[in-house]
Amino acid sequence: MTAAIDVRTDDGLRGALCHVDRARSWEIPAGHEVLSEIRRHAVRNAARVSATTGTVADRGLADDVLTAAWTVLHRHRAEVMSADRPWAYLMYSAQRQVAADARAQQLLTSASAVRGRVRHLLPPRIRRVGATPAELAVAFRHEPNGPGD
Repeated sequence: MTAAIDVRTDDGLRGALCHVDRARSWEIPAGHEVLSEIRRHAVRNAARVSATTGTVADRGLADDVLTAAWTVLHRHRAEVMSADRPWAYLMYSAQRQVAADARAQQLLTSASAVRGRVRHLLPPRIRRVGATPAELAVAFRHEPNGPGD
């Protein structure tokens, strides 16, 4: 990679991705520089995810943003390269994905979510399957395996 490409800029990101495409490998200086810069951005984006979702901002969250950005690059590289602001497109896409995952995880694990915000989604009366005598009789009934059984 030439010294003229600064991967911190949008044009530099586009240029570095072109080098990666031509080399068909991330194992070149341009690839390493892009991944290093994504790591720097991931820390900031993880802080934003934490602020909007209440998730703990730790290294794991930054790693999640990094992984999401990597996925965006692999699946949507053409869109990243053609965006007016490729860095914003890339990192905002990754941030949104991680924030959505964090919110989904909160809904799955938060007792307050079930008691509060999503209560309207639950049926008013929940009954265990097989709780009535008739349902138990059907469940334990011998089912014939074939003729003569």
